[in-house]
Amino acid sequence: WLSHFAWKILVMLLCLLLVSTASAIYCNNRWQKCHRVGLFLILRNAVPSDSIVVSSFFYSVFQSQPLLLQVFSFLGLFVRTISSWSYTRLWSKFSHGRPFLILLGGLVFLSAMASLLNISFFQKYYEATTSNDGDLTSSVIGVALLASVANTFFGEWAFLPEVILASVSPMEPSKNGVADNPQLNETLADNQIIIPTTATAATSTSGTNTPMNLGNGSSDTVEPTRIATHCEDTQQRIAVEYGSLISCIDFGDQLGSLAAGPLVAVLGISRENGFLHLDHLILICALSSVIVTFGMLPLLWNK
Repeated sequence: WLSHFAWKILVMLLCLLLVSTASAIYCNNRWQKCHRVGLFLILRNAVPSDSIVVSSFFYSVFQSQPLLLQVFSFLGLFVRTISSWSYTRLWSKFSHGRPFLILLGGLVFLSAMASLLNISFFQKYYEATTSNDGDLTSSVIGVALLASVANTFFGEWAFLPEVILASVSPMEPSKNGVADNPQLNETLADNQIIIPTTATAATSTSGTNTPMNLGNGSSDTVEPTRIATHCEDTQQRIAVEYGSLISCIDFGDQLGSLAAGPLVAVLGISRENGFLHLDHLILICALSSVIVTFGMLPLLWNK
């Protein structure tokens, strides 16, 4: 009874998210950027995830060889480090605009393709256990090692753009070149403030607090104390939005784990039957990740 009730709640929540997505795409110019990014991060991570089931399968295969499990664990930490370093070297320059969105979609596709290596490991394991009386061969261990390394490496590549998106979005300017801060926009009125550098202040001949002129030559002035207040408010807004967007990633992960439960039940995957139909679950999760990501990219596309 409880599982049916939870499934109905998930379906209702999914419908609500779909309606919100449709509204966001239709009103793309009216939604604030941080709202659209948060919705994208939730939906992007709310797809069914096979990570828990695949981890259980790996453990059941190598439970008689705990040393291999430790090797896989330490290797995963090393591969994540290499993946983060390589992302910085190769893709860090693509952190804004349409090139970043293309990169995000491409890395998600690569991660989905890498996850399909788990299907090869699943099939290779059952072929080996059938013909070798349950003994693991070097080829099975090699395929498991390749699948684990590829999933960790490309999975980290697909995850880092989400963190960058959550970090950069609160600091992105609006269409008129000013940050999305209503009070600041009213004060600046589409003008830029020229803030003196330390060197400029040092060479100033006036020792008083002279108001700073707006950048377009307007005679209106803004008091330095008011500018400092706006800067402090902007920093607080950026911190709050960043934390909220990171929470959206975690919330989406939780939804993804819950969404995988009904799929596991429908496919009849369990430890007792040897994780039968696990390959179907892996394929469904990979396709869902690609389809949802590419379908939700219009949320981030500035019209």
